[in-house]
Amino acid sequence: MGCLFELFGDLIVDGYVWLMCLIIPKEKIGKKTRFVLELLVQILSILLLVCMVFGVIECFEEDPFEQQMGRYMVWVPVGIIVLQIGLGIIVRKIRKDKGK
Repeated sequence: MGCLFELFGDLIVDGYVWLMCLIIPKEKIGKKTRFVLELLVQILSILLLVCMVFGVIECFEEDPFEQQMGRYMVWVPVGIIVLQIGLGIIVRKIRKDKGK
């Protein structure tokens, strides 16, 4: 059963990182440059995810200041994630329409 949860967790993280990498263009850049950009986006994605986890833990503290900081640590990364995924989808859609 633990293996099943690990599989679902891995699929969720892989899908999340794939969505975050949509902002990187497929063509017009070299393979090395694309690899470096994907690596940087993956590192940013994991840092945002870790920040969100710590923010959720902070939300359960007793101190009101720490609760407020926890909310910021959750919602600011969520905003960045939504913005980056949205921009990636828009860029891919525009590029796909120009190709027709």
